[in-house]
Amino acid sequence: MQINDLLGLKNLRNLLKNVVYFLLPPVNRLRKKCDNLEKEIDKIEYRRHEILGLTNNIMGESKPISPSDLIQWYKSVSESINTQLNQEVFSKVELPSSNSSIRRKEKYSLAIITSLYKGGKYILPFLKNITEQTVFSECILVIVDANSPDNEFKIIDRYIQTFPNIRYIKLEERVGIYEAWNIAIKDSDSDFITNANVDDLHRKDALEIKIKALKSNPKIDVAYTDVFYSLMENLSFDVIANANLKTNFTSEATKFNLLKCNFLHNAPIWRRSLHQKIGYFDTQYKSAGDWEFWLRAAFENHSFMKIDDIVTVYYNNPGGISTNIKSEGAFESLKIYKLYQEKLNC
Repeated sequence: MQINDLLGLKNLRNLLKNVVYFLLPPVNRLRKKCDNLEKEIDKIEYRRHEILGLTNNIMGESKPISPSDLIQWYKSVSESINTQLNQEVFSKVELPSSNSSIRRKEKYSLAIITSLYKGGKYILPFLKNITEQTVFSECILVIVDANSPDNEFKIIDRYIQTFPNIRYIKLEERVGIYEAWNIAIKDSDSDFITNANVDDLHRKDALEIKIKALKSNPKIDVAYTDVFYSLMENLSFDVIANANLKTNFTSEATKFNLLKCNFLHNAPIWRRSLHQKIGYFDTQYKSAGDWEFWLRAAFENHSFMKIDDIVTVYYNNPGGISTNIKSEGAFESLKIYKLYQEKLNC
């Protein structure tokens, strides 16, 4: 892997488009009520395509992150790969070869909910990463296959034979991510819940740390962390952490700052009892339904806490639902923002 290849202007520009799309939440530019929806959306789309650097809300600092910072990130990643020759890269992972010591339980501490659609290139490293979690025996992984065409079950079935705490649900038609999450939540029994995207990555003790956070703080309903960002797929956690492109989220989530930015977007952990109090994810949304759910919780005075450790990698996938520049995220974010801004003004 050559640095020059990574820093090709065309590739960098395309990646920056998608990074700017995600890291410039449209609601940050909607301080006034919108009289003309199409006009505002045009403005948002224009801003997304400007390569001006990443601004402060998502990163938690006033200093912007410029394209040169991202170039430096690429250099760091390339150097990490070149100097850590023994570092495992997920493109080399293998299927499990023997039965585990895990036994099926009636109830688990944590349900890991995963929506699957066109995840063929990610499913093997994802399963390896999740099953190697230090507390995986206390977890149930529920994968809802939304009629994916990639035939991921060939690999999933091998893991199911090894790990009885993996549950696979195959749907006959494609559904949205939030409908899939709701199915997984209702089909599992646990004290806590977290979501896991197949293209994300977790440090081996990530789930252990998150479970401990809620067990140690019984008055807290939702816990979240900062995340490392990756602009390349199939890298190990250590390589990405060494590059050190990360968020700096606020330490106290409130309905005021959550309305500015969905900083709980990646793998928070929450109590199952939250769904009994405020319901499930709203399936009318395709991209921003988790933001609406956290806002709903905040506006009903549920409590949040930040875990001061970075244990998760968010891959800024150009083809992802929330990061694809062709997604419905802008329209949905605008709708949710206006809805809760009105609630705030009441």
